[in-house]
Amino acid sequence: IDNSDEKDSKDDKVKKEDDDNNEGGKKPTGKRRKRSPHGKIGFESLAKIVGQRWKELEADRLEYYKKRADEDMKRYRKEMEAYVQKQREGLEQSREHLEKMVDEETKKRYFEGSGGM
Repeated sequence: IDNSDEKDSKDDKVKKEDDDNNEGGKKPTGKRRKRSPHGKIGFESLAKIVGQRWKELEADRLEYYKKRADEDMKRYRKEMEAYVQKQREGLEQSREHLEKMVDEETKKRYFEGSGGM
């Protein structure tokens, strides 16, 4: 028994429902469609080429890149430390501001011990 015509009509119905739900001609959301290749090199091929070149790199050039990576990591850590400190200071200032806005009775009730609850 060949049910291909039946299956096709079901697919057409589903497609029509999808089209009906697609108001304003917008692309349907959800799954991202695969991009069409641009005809140059794909990511996988590029990664393989880069990996191969890295393996074949001469020792002095490898040392040069490792030194630059170490210097950049030091810079990154210093910048991150400054960023985190700035974030902490901002949080402390926010906390202090909120504490000033809360009256003494509320502080006693909610922030000191059980507050009689």
